[in-house]
Amino acid sequence: KIVMSAAAKNLVPCTLELGGKSPVFVDKTADIKQAAERILVAKTTNCGQWCVTPDYILVEKAVEQQLVDELVKFASKRLGTPQDQKGDGSKYDYIQRIVNSRNAERL
Repeated sequence: KIVMSAAAKNLVPCTLELGGKSPVFVDKTADIKQAAERILVAKTTNCGQWCVTPDYILVEKAVEQQLVDELVKFASKRLGTPQDQKGDGSKYDYIQRIVNSRNAERL
């Protein structure tokens, strides 16, 4: 409201990106491997700073463990381990970095 009020006083057009929670729904009819890949690509695009990045997953119990397994498998393939993400020009150097090792381990 504050930003929009300030813009209105000066007749400055503006668009507010309000964001929100973006759930992902996965049921037993889904291609679980493809769903896992798409969820992780969406979540890691621009380091997760994207207005439509998935915030949480609602998954049918029948495929929950399969989805978790595929998410872990694809995350390991795409992101490597915290030790792989050294920022030294190595294989995973294109990934945005966590500020320090303590926080990388915490995450």
